Amino acid sequence: MNGSIKKSGIQAAMQERETELEKYLELVQSRDNQAPDGYLKISRTKKVQYYKVTKDTEPNGIYLQKNDMDVICSLAQKEYDRKVILAMQKELTQIRKMIKTYSEDGIRKIYDNYIAERKELIEPVELSDEAYARKWINQEYKKKDIGNAINIYQTEGEDLVRSKSELIIANKLKKLKIPGTRYGQNYAI
Repeated sequence: MNGSIKKSGIQAAMQERETELEKYLELVQSRDNQAPDGYLKISRTKKVQYYKVTKDTEPNGIYLQKNDMDVICSLAQKEYDRKVILAMQKELTQIRKMIKTYSEDGIRKIYDNYIAERKELIEPVELSDEAYARKWINQEYKKKDIGNAINIYQTEGEDLVRSKSELIIANKLKKLKIPGTRYGQNYAI
């Protein structure tokens, strides 16, 4: 079951979202600061009518005509922006808390804290990277016989392989010091 996203991947995604939200929040707050006073009231009788309501106007507000469409749009945008600002601030608070408290290791530590004899009896949900590597290295490797292969290549680790792809992969694994097998023996490339 060891198919989870790595901790750094989750944290990187959260930090990327945090940066994105901060950028949008700054943009929306800047636009809100430039918005006109008051709010938009829309009345639907026979046709749609727009009113600008402020603390200085009567409760119904000042009627806005069609040529006041810039003010109408600004007031409508202002209401939307204020709701978006609250939602972004809430999401930022949640993300920052998650970044601060997130720990992927909690599940793995349960298994890692058991003694070796108990670990042998359990199939963990997630293995630590070290335990996964040990398990992988200890699996029996049934090597195919090179036999009469047309092309035979020798890796930097002096293994014989049958294709350029295998050669590239084996050399890269050796360069990265990723554990592997050689002639059925466990070793670190």
